[in-house]
Amino acid sequence: MWAAKRTEFMKSCQIVRKIESFLQKSVLLGLLAIAAGLPALQRIQAAANVVVWDTVAHFADTVDVANKVGWKPVPTDLLTLEADPPKAASDPGYYGREYSFTGDAVVENRSVAAVFWSAKGRVVIYSKANASPPGGGSSGNTGLGRKILEFTALQTKTRPASISRCE
Repeated sequence: MWAAKRTEFMKSCQIVRKIESFLQKSVLLGLLAIAAGLPALQRIQAAANVVVWDTVAHFADTVDVANKVGWKPVPTDLLTLEADPPKAASDPGYYGREYSFTGDAVVENRSVAAVFWSAKGRVVIYSKANASPPGGGSSGNTGLGRKILEFTALQTKTRPASISRCE
């Protein structure tokens, strides 16, 4: 009699262990999926907050980033520049063309702006005035704050420094 009860008890313990193991694996798989998805979501949100501008005209002696009249935003999908975007997108051997800036480039998000000043051969990074914290509302002021950093190209003795291509 004791042997029969002991066998039933052991069988029920094995079933409980299998269920526990299945639940543990399910929870682990769910946590893994969440952990893998969060960075991707953060990258999508970060990419949506970045704007690349073509100033259409090169900056002269001063940089006026607050006045964006006449600037063009660089499209995120360069296939939209094609004469027939659906045809270009369906061609597997075509990867689109490079965007050709007519002026200087400005890359900005809600906190900083990077100004690629081609005539002076400089990249200047500014903090944004009244930058809103992540998830906060926009104050509407897109003016520049203080200069954070400035990169200058090395000048050779034969040619002045300039920025002609960035990859």
